[in-house]
Amino acid sequence: MHPHLRKKKKKKKKKKKKKKKKKKKKKKKKKKKKKKKKKKKKKKKKKKKKKKKKKKKKKKKKKKKKKKKKKKKKKKKKKKKKKKKKKKKKKKKKKKKKKKKKKKKKKKKKKKKKKRRRRRRRRRRRRRRRRRRRRRRRRRRRRRRRKKKKKKKKKKKKKKKKKKKKKKKKKKKKKKKKKKKKKKKKKKKKKKKKKKKKKKKKKKKKKKKKKKEEEEEEEEEEEEEEEEEEEEEEEEEEEEEEEEEEEEEEEEEEEEEEEEEEEEEEEEEEEEEEEFC
Repeated sequence: MHPHLRKKKKKKKKKKKKKKKKKKKKKKKKKKKKKKKKKKKKKKKKKKKKKKKKKKKKKKKKKKKKKKKKKKKKKKKKKKKKKKKKKKKKKKKKKKKKKKKKKKKKKKKKKKKKKRRRRRRRRRRRRRRRRRRRRRRRRRRRRRRRKKKKKKKKKKKKKKKKKKKKKKKKKKKKKKKKKKKKKKKKKKKKKKKKKKKKKKKKKKKKKKKKKKEEEEEEEEEEEEEEEEEEEEEEEEEEEEEEEEEEEEEEEEEEEEEEEEEEEEEEEEEEEEEEEFC
């Protein structure tokens, strides 16, 4: 090789290398950008989760406060009752110190107060009793309704099961009957064939007793007859096969009809159920 040509080749190689380096640098830059985007997304998600947690905590605190309030109310009521009793005792002591004439008037007032209190108590008791009775009645009615609904559902299920069982039994019976009929037909055909064969054998024996010449002629005739009979038998067998095929087709059609009927009945039942619901 000439030295001048060698130099040219070297230069070409250097250029190629430079190009490759540039490409690599570009790729690196792209990757860095993608990574930055992903990091931003993650930060946003974290913030959202923190907010949700705060809300839940607030709700729990509110519930606790409510419970405390209820308890306080009950305690207050009890305290009031006790105070009333104490006041009554004090009044009695004061009245004893007063004069007799004034006592009579205050006694009347006392009686009136007592009557009012009694009336109020009675009214409260009556109201409470009525409320309790109403609640009990409502509960009983609800229970009865639920029980009735459950009973109805159970009855429907039982009826469906019974219907299905009956259908299955009917199908089985039909299939058995068909099979029996087929077997009987086959047996009859076999018997007929056997009888024919026996008859032929008897004829042959009788003909053998006759003269040889006549026998030869008769044998030829018999052979012809046999061939004809065989042909007839073949024809009969073919006819029988055709009949069997027809029977099978009829059975298939009947089965399809039964399946359609079942589907229709199921649809009707579903509609009835929907109406009941």
